[in-house]
Amino acid sequence: MRRKPAPWWALLLADTALLAVVLGGYMLTQQILPALSAPPPTAVASPPPAQEEAGPEEEQADSPEDPAVLTWAQRFAQHFSPTVETGDGYYRSPGLSITVTAHTQGSAEEGDLLTWYVADIYLADIGSFQTVLAGGEDHGRGSTADPMELYAASGGILAISGDFESYGSGGTVIRNGLLYRNETAYTDVCVLFRDGRLVCYPPGALDLDGLEAGEEPLHAWTFGPTLVENGALSERLYQRESWRAKEPRAALGYFEPGHYCFVVADGRQYGYSNGASLETLAQIFVELGCETAYNLDGGGSAFMAFNGERVNRQSSNRRLGDLLVIGETEEAGT
Repeated sequence: MRRKPAPWWALLLADTALLAVVLGGYMLTQQILPALSAPPPTAVASPPPAQEEAGPEEEQADSPEDPAVLTWAQRFAQHFSPTVETGDGYYRSPGLSITVTAHTQGSAEEGDLLTWYVADIYLADIGSFQTVLAGGEDHGRGSTADPMELYAASGGILAISGDFESYGSGGTVIRNGLLYRNETAYTDVCVLFRDGRLVCYPPGALDLDGLEAGEEPLHAWTFGPTLVENGALSERLYQRESWRAKEPRAALGYFEPGHYCFVVADGRQYGYSNGASLETLAQIFVELGCETAYNLDGGGSAFMAFNGERVNRQSSNRRLGDLLVIGETEEAGT
């Protein structure tokens, strides 16, 4: 007996049920069970919002590394020491860094043997740069003293000979902010300002009354000539034949405010040092990288002392009228 075929709607219902079973099994094995066994989700760290780049003016004002806003103590911090450290050729403290080195070149046989000494100086305060005058308050024309005694009385760490102003005539003389003389100069004048700049003026060019506000001279020396200008040899080196002679020399160099150097070249001592011409002396400062350098009193006056002892061999026992002195101050290092 033949069966009656199932109605169409029954076949459709059966197919639908079968499809539901297949899809349910797929979802169970591929989606639901893996999800239940997966580790809990973690938050994804989003990158921080982009910051707008500061413009040149804003960056310059806020950056602690900007030299314009750093004190000397901050700017030269790597050269200083939290406590006083001293030894052969060096002195470190919270406000001072001094390194003294000896150098030689040439030979006695060739007649160009030269021995010189360089003191590299970093300051935290311009008050560390002083000058001392023979006779103190009674200093006057002709006042002199033994250089080592004058150095010891100053209480300083480092000293070199100055411009021997007690025997000078003309020019501008300022010591520790006090004006001693302001007359027509027939040679270059060197001024150290309280902001640390060292500026050399040709004869007759310095006008104290014409200085701008904030330009306060701390020291002014009249000797010269200027040795280095803008990092190069000065044109004034060749104006006098005597400046070509090999002699003992003393000079002051300037890198930037707070960074200076003293150079003393010995001479008139065969077999040890014959001396230097001003051009040779100037070349030493150029090779050191100085922006400016100025010649001080040399010959028998050329003198340097450091850490309580004489550094160079003064060619005579000449008494001196003044010294440039580097020493400690209460403000240094703050």
